[in-house]
Amino acid sequence: MTLQWPKTNIGKLYAYQFCTGLHLITGVLVPFFTEYGGMSFAKTMMLQGWFFFWLLMLEIPTGIVADVQGRCFSLVVGSIAFLCGITAFVSIAHWSVFFLGMFLWALGLAFVSGADESLMYESMMQEGSQVQKDRVMSRFVSFHFVGWTIGAPLASILTNWIALRDVVACMFIPFGVALLIACTLREPPRKKVSYRRMGAVYRGTLSAAWNHICATRSLRLLGINQIVVGSMLFVAMWTHQRLMQTLFVPTAWFGLVQTGILGFGSLIAFFALHRVLSSQRDYLFLSACVPAISIGMFGFVASPPLVMFLAVYGIGIGFARFGPIIHALHQFVPLSSQERATTMSLLNMGRSAVSVVGMIGAGMIAQWSLAATFYLIGLVMAIAAVALAVLLKEKNLYVNPS
Repeated sequence: MTLQWPKTNIGKLYAYQFCTGLHLITGVLVPFFTEYGGMSFAKTMMLQGWFFFWLLMLEIPTGIVADVQGRCFSLVVGSIAFLCGITAFVSIAHWSVFFLGMFLWALGLAFVSGADESLMYESMMQEGSQVQKDRVMSRFVSFHFVGWTIGAPLASILTNWIALRDVVACMFIPFGVALLIACTLREPPRKKVSYRRMGAVYRGTLSAAWNHICATRSLRLLGINQIVVGSMLFVAMWTHQRLMQTLFVPTAWFGLVQTGILGFGSLIAFFALHRVLSSQRDYLFLSACVPAISIGMFGFVASPPLVMFLAVYGIGIGFARFGPIIHALHQFVPLSSQERATTMSLLNMGRSAVSVVGMIGAGMIAQWSLAATFYLIGLVMAIAAVALAVLLKEKNLYVNPS
């Protein structure tokens, strides 16, 4: 059996998602900044807040660039920014350099965010894929999580032989491959825009995307739910590593837990809930409530095995919802929309705004009480889950009502 280079955009985007999912730093994120970087946990969470702040500021302009200049162009620029960010992380162990690296990482993610989803969605339409489109989009997200699943334990294993800095430096390999893949993607046919009209097009694209969100109730409800639940999941992802540190869990286990969350836990959740429940609305409700309960239990659990179990199955169920809800969001954007990437970027910008507050707030509250941090995260997620179930009328979200 031989490996073949994917020939279609769909296959290439799967590969791109896998490569950019190999975040070795994810498995050792808190130890990297606290041990190698010498930063406190509060400053580490502030660093994450800085990242989400710039992601918030850059989402809209980069989304407009993707809609006007092209999705492929946006992915290439984003991949280059990722490589520059890795360079900053491994250059000097100083907080100011780490802040620069986080800015570059936010820039890369902002260029990729929305553009990759839009390119995949448009490629499905252009290539006439007969596969159910919700499954294609779920696989698209899953390939990214598979990358995380492999990268996180690999980082833990590598710490037995090489330093934390060298572990992060290994990310040059998959992200370099991602850049090569981005350069081979084909842009779907689009209307050419004159540079003289670029400013007007930018303003028009942003205005049209915002007006569509305001006019589409279901899109707003799903977007708000994804903003709140998604941001809280990422806050819990980093905060639970601090809990494991306080319980003296060896660093080698951090990556394995990340693997469980993004791999085994999320896959089990997807097949156990999404395949069984006939209502997508019920699935989104349960996939937010279960993580909310699990994260809240972190506040009073003092057993390392139980904490790791709750992280894998609790947070994992939450991450399993990303693919289905992304596809559901796209169903409420017209197929002919030229503002698809900007619409998704507006929603991602909202998640970044909440994440900024969540990361900084979690770092400050954790200094006073780590348990209170988990109680608050769980409460916010539970409220978002109940609100969506009560207010959303559609049960089957994969049928565009327009």
